[in-house]
Amino acid sequence: VQTCALPILLDLDREIRQWIIKIKPDVIAVERVFSQLNVKTAMATGQAAGVVLVAAAQSGIPIMLHTPSEVKAAVTGSGRADKKQVANMVVKILGLDKAPSPVDTTDALALAICNHWRGLGNLRYELATKKAMVNQISNKDKNKEKNKEKNTLSNAGSKREFSSNETSLRKKSNRPAKTRRGEIK
Repeated sequence: VQTCALPILLDLDREIRQWIIKIKPDVIAVERVFSQLNVKTAMATGQAAGVVLVAAAQSGIPIMLHTPSEVKAAVTGSGRADKKQVANMVVKILGLDKAPSPVDTTDALALAICNHWRGLGNLRYELATKKAMVNQISNKDKNKEKNKEKNTLSNAGSKREFSSNETSLRKKSNRPAKTRRGEIK
């Protein structure tokens, strides 16, 4: 018999939204769902993550996603660390007396540490990249306008030069122009 997860997801949504109003986070980090072993657990976790992502998006809060191996690597230095190694490093990094329980709490703290160390840097990099791209496009547009203006002035100037050269040549020479065969026009 399958039970419907909808009431649980609705409760989660309500709790997350209350938490967002109370805490006013700058960013919400979510661990990407990945499981080769237990599809049922992965699906439930994915549904819960989806609720959090929607609540964050509707609240206008930036979302950062991190893979489990990225979190482990950020906290322990190895993307293959086990839960005990992650818990030990969380205790050391945060200066705790012992690992918090349940284990999910330690995982959440590891995700927060990862996002603090990597996520903000990634977000800043992404924003800087977008800003650079906008500036590059803006500069290209400015350069196109300058080149267009330059070409227009250059073309107008070369026409004037040609006209003035032609006039000055005629003024210097009072002789009639000759054709290639030497005939006088």
